[in-house]
Amino acid sequence: MNKVDFDVSYGKGKLKFSITENNLIGVLITSEAEKITDLEKNVRTALENPIGTKPLREIVQSEDKVVIVINDITRVMGTDKFLPIMINYLNENGIPDNNITLLVATGLHRTHTEDEHRYIIGDELYKRVEIIDHNGTDVENMEYLGTTQVGTEVYVNKLVTQADKVILTGEVTYHMIAGYTGGRKSILPGVSSEKTINQNHRLMLDERSRTGRIDNNPLHLDMLEAAKMLNPDFIFNVVLDIDRDFVYMAAGDIEQAHEAGRNFVNKLFAVEVDELADVVIANCGGYPKDIEFYQSQKTLDNAMRAVKKGGTVILLAACTEGVGSDIFHDLMKKHNTPEEVLDYSIKNFKMGVHKAFLTSRLLTKAETVLVSELPDEVVNELMMRPAQSVEEALSYVKDKHGEIFTAYVMTAGFLTVPFYHK
Repeated sequence: MNKVDFDVSYGKGKLKFSITENNLIGVLITSEAEKITDLEKNVRTALENPIGTKPLREIVQSEDKVVIVINDITRVMGTDKFLPIMINYLNENGIPDNNITLLVATGLHRTHTEDEHRYIIGDELYKRVEIIDHNGTDVENMEYLGTTQVGTEVYVNKLVTQADKVILTGEVTYHMIAGYTGGRKSILPGVSSEKTINQNHRLMLDERSRTGRIDNNPLHLDMLEAAKMLNPDFIFNVVLDIDRDFVYMAAGDIEQAHEAGRNFVNKLFAVEVDELADVVIANCGGYPKDIEFYQSQKTLDNAMRAVKKGGTVILLAACTEGVGSDIFHDLMKKHNTPEEVLDYSIKNFKMGVHKAFLTSRLLTKAETVLVSELPDEVVNELMMRPAQSVEEALSYVKDKHGEIFTAYVMTAGFLTVPFYHK
């Protein structure tokens, strides 16, 4: 029988495997988009021709105190490349460097080292502009803005509430519970309090809080309502391709510009599937996307969208730095089934527990065979089946589903999002 060969990034190296042509019903990959080559021109064009607002130069006034919210180091998206252009633009329109503060949207993530700050914004800007990490547990530096319709008490960093102008920056891509990243997410969870984040993220327990969903997504709608309480003056969002190169920029209104970014993401990363498969082989994309299982969860979520109920996902994730969360690992280890974890998570929901909830929800649909560097014992504790190679995993699949199983391969599973509408 003819075989189809694959050579994918895995950890810091490569992983080769083959699958019989008769079993393969499709390779699910992202579309290609033209890369932005003239960065200066494109950034300035976005600032001068925004969606739903006046040009940024007409929004800021001379000597305004401006806060620019930027991504933290876990979501590197070329901030060091576009931000100097934006700040030079602000300088040209009467805003000196000492009136600009960069607030890192850490949410509940850890703070950064000096070297990490330099990495995020670049050496040049680090010498010019103040950069501060948001601290979600620092209640003294939070200001209450109001309570949303579903009861989320909105407390955000005083730096943004007291600024003359607030600019949000971020990347738009798919998100497991908020539908999409970017836009309103820079405020909640980005610069919100721990209390606010926990109340909002409990909405992930609703089945409508899913990848690629905006309409009637309660978590997204709550985030948007909270962000509009602050009413940021301008957003600048980018879309990156599989190589992490800029392919699109949308600036302007928090809703309209974000919608434009989402529409581009749908064209680039969404893949329509006509049928669900018995098996999905999903590759995370190598380091750092598969540095730990915690980071690999997004690929597993994407793969589950293309597999049949009771099917099998073969997840390729090196996980060279382990599981990635002791809270998540301990919760999985203490229970016997995904259903038990779901029940516990719903009754004891908080940040940290949420990852166990999300993974267990996926595991109730299909079995996962994990090809990784993790010890077999740890993989079993995560309620998955360990395999030392794709060949070993496929051998198991043949025993489980028979020789005539159907399969998809996702070579860039961290970005590719299947949609099945039947």
